[in-house]
Amino acid sequence: MIIRSLHGENLMKYAKLDLDDLPERGIIAIEGRNESGKSTLAEAVCLALFGRTSVLTEDQLDRVIRWGETSALVAMSFTGRDDQTYRVTRYIDTEGNHRAQLSRHGESEPFITGWNAVNRTMIQSTGLIFERYLEALYLVQRGSDQAGMDRNTLKALAGVDVLDLTECQLHEEQIEAEHQVVGQDKVRLDLQQQRRALEVNDAQLGKLESTRAATRDGLDTANKDLQQWQQVATDMRRAGSEVQGAVQTLTGSVDKGQFVQWQTNADALNTAISNWQQTESLVEQSEEDTRSDGEKKLSNWLNGFREHVSAYRTVQDQVIANQNSLTAWMGDGPGSDEEPTFLEQSATLEKEQAELKGKKRLLTIMALVLFLIGIVGAGGWGMHDRMADHPMVQKGTTLVETHVPHWQPAYWNYSGIGGGIALFLGMMVFGRSLRWSSQVAKRTKALKALNQKARESQDRLEAMQNALDAPLERQVLALAKIEDAPWKESLDNWNEKHGERLLDSSLRGHYLGACKSAYDAFTIHQDQLINDVTAQVQETKQSLADLQRTIEDLDQEIEQEKQRRAEDAGLVEKMAQLDKELATLQRSIDVRQISRELLTGTARRAMTLFHQELQGFLSQVTPQFTEGRYQHLRIDDELLVQAFSVQKNDFLSFDEVSTGVQHQMLLALRVALAQAVVARSARTSQFLIFDEPFAYFDRFRTREALDAFLNISPEIAQIWVISQEFDQDFPFAVRLTCDQDSDVVSVKSS
Repeated sequence: MIIRSLHGENLMKYAKLDLDDLPERGIIAIEGRNESGKSTLAEAVCLALFGRTSVLTEDQLDRVIRWGETSALVAMSFTGRDDQTYRVTRYIDTEGNHRAQLSRHGESEPFITGWNAVNRTMIQSTGLIFERYLEALYLVQRGSDQAGMDRNTLKALAGVDVLDLTECQLHEEQIEAEHQVVGQDKVRLDLQQQRRALEVNDAQLGKLESTRAATRDGLDTANKDLQQWQQVATDMRRAGSEVQGAVQTLTGSVDKGQFVQWQTNADALNTAISNWQQTESLVEQSEEDTRSDGEKKLSNWLNGFREHVSAYRTVQDQVIANQNSLTAWMGDGPGSDEEPTFLEQSATLEKEQAELKGKKRLLTIMALVLFLIGIVGAGGWGMHDRMADHPMVQKGTTLVETHVPHWQPAYWNYSGIGGGIALFLGMMVFGRSLRWSSQVAKRTKALKALNQKARESQDRLEAMQNALDAPLERQVLALAKIEDAPWKESLDNWNEKHGERLLDSSLRGHYLGACKSAYDAFTIHQDQLINDVTAQVQETKQSLADLQRTIEDLDQEIEQEKQRRAEDAGLVEKMAQLDKELATLQRSIDVRQISRELLTGTARRAMTLFHQELQGFLSQVTPQFTEGRYQHLRIDDELLVQAFSVQKNDFLSFDEVSTGVQHQMLLALRVALAQAVVARSARTSQFLIFDEPFAYFDRFRTREALDAFLNISPEIAQIWVISQEFDQDFPFAVRLTCDQDSDVVSVKSS
């Protein structure tokens, strides 16, 4: 890059700094006494380029503000490596505000603003970084005791310092990764020890779960058994209570002689005993007869009792059959085809009687009518024939003739004949009526006899019903008193075979005592069986409790085993993650090792090439700065400078030449380094700044060096040289004199 102009306000020594239209090629000479502000110009260039000076960092920039002022400004126009002209402007104040902008030539608006953004863009536009600029382009004369070059400086100028820095960082990262590997190995070993301490057995969980499942099945079975045993106990108590109630009910009804309830109560007791036997069979499962003696006695007594009841039931059935027959005949039930019922017979007789009475009444009326007609006809004929002159007869004759149309006297004879016939017929009809009266009398007698039979049947029915409703003892006596009873023979047989023990109170008490005795024996067995079942229930409950505790213990063991397995899985996962991390770390170590080797090789190759380039430039510039007496300079492996003497035809060490030659050699070395850096980075015209390069030169060597500056290389076109004074006749492109008493410096190239 080439500097086109440099401006400043309140910048260090200067209140005003204006350097315009600076030449692209040639030497810009800056002269003046000490403390006159010569180096300020070089620092202004550095500040414009990098936002800092060679000695002040960015956080110290308030020190570049002129004393007594609150702000400072620096602006510089330059041609970048893209051959475009740019203008960078930086503003600084005492409040710590830093502003910067970068614009292109001919454009009023900046295309980059902001201190850091401008810094980054300046590096891209100029191809320069601060450290390389200080080492190669801003050359300050060093003392003659420095016979070699700093290795780091040389690396920076060769552009391999970044490679070295990267290699160092990679080395540090590699060491850190190796330390991490060691740490991870320790962690993995600890995880392995933790896994061994857990003692996880892959089959243990399955065994525990299988054991738990089997125990769970046992618990379910025990629960079912408990429910069954509890149900058996409940059923046995209920069945025992049913037997007890049935026995008490049956014996009570027998004792009271309530035969009508005997059969029902006996059936209830038989059902209760059957229920008990079914329940008992759940406890004593056997094909043999497991009934107790008391149960057998009670069943035998019940069977005998049911036989007595059944036998007497035969008598009762005959009584009831006769009762039903009489009831049916009385009309309260269905009749039979053999004999009509009382109501049917009574209805038939009453109907016949009513019909006969109707016929008799009709015949009587007919007889009376015939008698009346006969009397009228025969009487009229007789009075007309025998009493014709009687006034009443004449009056009657006149009345008949008047009211009967076409009446003839001869008709009186016919009237007499008709009257006689009517009387005869009347006698005949009356006689028939008398015969119907005899039939009505027969029907009346038959009805009386039928009603009598009905009353007797009703009395018999009431007697039978009263007998059936009475206690057995009175029932038997009442049935025996009924005459012509069809059950008499059956009743006598029952009395003879069964009745005595049921009818006699003392014998009945003994008979019922046998039942109670059998029930007492049954109760003993019942209680024993219920106690056994209750004990079985308690035993099952205890088994349930034991199984439940076993399951709880197994659940706890399973949970602990799951926790161990989960913890082991977590450890395995951690170990797998550690293995991945270790593999990643190892890959990182390997990559960094390879990268370091590549970087080292690349840096070595770059340094070799740079050294070769530097040797070439040294061969070009060394004769120019040593009056041709030394043709070559070289830098040995120790980075010490050696000069090839034509006179001695050999390389001389730095200490073997005079002090003046030493300074010439060092200046040649610095110029060669600058040329090498420019050739590597800028690849376009470049400026150099020499600050007091001739401090140890005499006038002759200074003049010789200035001549050499004009012919260094085409790339190094613009050279700024700072010195206390120059020869007045040297052809500088720009000559600028700084004064201690002036705070303004300006120049405009012609």
